[in-house]
Amino acid sequence: RKRKREREREREKKRKRRERGRNKMSSGRISAKYSRRSSVREHDLPDVVANPEELLSLLVRMRDPQAGIRPENHWSRFFGYYSRSFRGSDVVDFISNTLKVSRQEAVRVANALLQQFFIHHVAGGTELLDDENEFYRYLDDGVSEYALNARIYTFTPPPTVDALCLSVEGALTELYHGIVGEEDGLVNYDALIQSKGFIQLLSIVPSLQRFDMRTLPEDAKLALFVNLYNALFLQGVVELRDGHVPGESMQFTTFTRQCSYVISGVEISLHDMVQGILRANSKSDGLSRCHFGAQDWRAHCCAEELNPNFHFAISYGTQSGPPLRVYHRDNITSELEAAAASFLRRTTIFDEEED
Repeated sequence: RKRKREREREREKKRKRRERGRNKMSSGRISAKYSRRSSVREHDLPDVVANPEELLSLLVRMRDPQAGIRPENHWSRFFGYYSRSFRGSDVVDFISNTLKVSRQEAVRVANALLQQFFIHHVAGGTELLDDENEFYRYLDDGVSEYALNARIYTFTPPPTVDALCLSVEGALTELYHGIVGEEDGLVNYDALIQSKGFIQLLSIVPSLQRFDMRTLPEDAKLALFVNLYNALFLQGVVELRDGHVPGESMQFTTFTRQCSYVISGVEISLHDMVQGILRANSKSDGLSRCHFGAQDWRAHCCAEELNPNFHFAISYGTQSGPPLRVYHRDNITSELEAAAASFLRRTTIFDEEED
């Protein structure tokens, strides 16, 4: 306990020294040495912030095992233990020394890396702070083994909204053809593994890692996440359960909370897609708070309004559930209404005499 108190006092001293340095810089009381240093590449800073290739080049230097920022295990006195992470102040130090810019300018560049999803906050924060008590990770650190599109990491530019929606719709159209029974609606998982559409889907989902969900219009968001839910459910049954659909309630709950995709730099599970995004960040079952907290970046990516008909479009892997279909963003409202009407006609009996 004594050593812990000493470490905390030392950190507090460092924080105060940095704060005094920032105050000097903001008030103009800065030495000529650092003034010259901060203006060496000032004219190039907008290019670095706006150019993904420049940011990627900076990221490569950051990830250098010798001269870059090496992830370590950290203990936060507020939030607990974070494995393979680094401090926000370390990022600012590295960028300031590498680009020869001031700390304020380095924070701008660091936030550009965060906005491009090259790095992410351990708790889903939306801003990189020059603080030793704020922790961040690289895109491929801190991801669980259940993130099915994170087996291969991609640093290529993310697709546009149109390209992503069309590619997912095309892959699922090819995937559903021949694996879904016309009469019973059951999925042939043996045929799914060898399906051309499944191989095509596996090549598409890694591009979700750095795709910005905030750029999705409302209709595209609804259609894309209905399609992604069904695709992730099928992929999860194949890769995590060897083709066996979870039957018991606890098995299904565990499966939907673990099986996930990395989207916009964070893990989003099947449960997150339904309870958070498609249900417009509604309150979780039995809880008085929303599914995504106010500080969670994913809270800004949810549907603005709840369309309850999506429940008739997502598959739960059961014979009595809705059949698998491909949904398109141009006609998503009418397609969901048709899916709800079709499901109710198939499963509901209306007795006019009892009415």
